[in-house]
Amino acid sequence: MHETLAPDERHRADRFCFERDRTRFIAGRGILRSVLSRYLRQRPEYVAFSYNSYAKPELAGASRDSGLRFNVSHSAEMLLIAVASGHQVGVDVERLRDGVLDLAERVFSPREVVALRALAPSGQIEAFFRCWTCKEAYVKGRGQGLSIPLHEFDVSFGSPPTLLQTRHDPPEAAQWSMYDVTPGHGFIGTLAVRAREVALRRWEWAPW
Repeated sequence: MHETLAPDERHRADRFCFERDRTRFIAGRGILRSVLSRYLRQRPEYVAFSYNSYAKPELAGASRDSGLRFNVSHSAEMLLIAVASGHQVGVDVERLRDGVLDLAERVFSPREVVALRALAPSGQIEAFFRCWTCKEAYVKGRGQGLSIPLHEFDVSFGSPPTLLQTRHDPPEAAQWSMYDVTPGHGFIGTLAVRAREVALRRWEWAPW
């Protein structure tokens, strides 16, 4: 997949200190190019990207006119890609792990912290990552990085997840839909789309 990367992507790959990280970056970008090329009906190496002021990648050149939006997330060996037509989209995936609950007090809203602490201890780790991926998916979908502090909006991390309140822009909450994504055992993910109703399709990457 290295041969499908653009020169700036190859340069970025060469800057990784560890071979594992370099390999994951090359595979991730190669898979992303392959996925987008199927929608655009062009060769993966011809897919061009630009980046906004928050470093979020977007389609560039003639591909921009396609109206496709995409977002990517990875955790450990898991890669999750979301593609939407004409809608802002964000996605986040995380591997379940211990030692994270103390972060809730620092990054979640007071409403979310109360909801998390009300759960039985056995369910708090999963709930933490459900909340975290909901918030990350929304922020990534907006394409503005952490310029929107995570504690300034509320999500319901039940099933289905919901964007409840956006204090930075009150009408915004009603414009987004969220969906649970379970990409594999031990992982949790959330998809956020700026649309009220969307038809979802899911594929697993199988290049051979």
